[in-house]
Amino acid sequence: MAIQEIICALFKLGVACSSWPIDKLLIEYILVPSAILILLLAIVTNAFTRDMTIKIKSLISIVFYIIIVYSGWYGSVALLLYNFAVIFLGVGIVFFILTRIISPSKMKEIGKVGMAFGEKRYDVNLIYDRINKKREEIEELEDMIKELDKKSEVKL
Repeated sequence: MAIQEIICALFKLGVACSSWPIDKLLIEYILVPSAILILLLAIVTNAFTRDMTIKIKSLISIVFYIIIVYSGWYGSVALLLYNFAVIFLGVGIVFFILTRIISPSKMKEIGKVGMAFGEKRYDVNLIYDRINKKREEIEELEDMIKELDKKSEVKL
């Protein structure tokens, strides 16, 4: 039981941790969440160091992992990661299938076309807004003309 107590203390899983079966502890709280967390941290690290020529991205991911464990966040993160592992697996399968149907280079092209379409759509909406503002200004000017005509008729 000493290993179980060390694991419970290291990952700060709480007092009920020592009564759990060791296989549940190892699979649900260490193996699966750690693998998913390291994968997610690798993605985050890659996003942080995208434009850098740094070659130690794996080391940075592991340092982030150690920070999460040492600060005591791992207990709550592990619960979330294990419970949402099915969702992560489903997203991974969908992504895998999509990359087999549509190559990543085609996805980039589709993304560029989508961004261009979005910019055009934004421009069209901007023009419509300007047209509506000009129509409102025309209506205000017409109202001012009518008021001035009424005032000029009253004076005559």
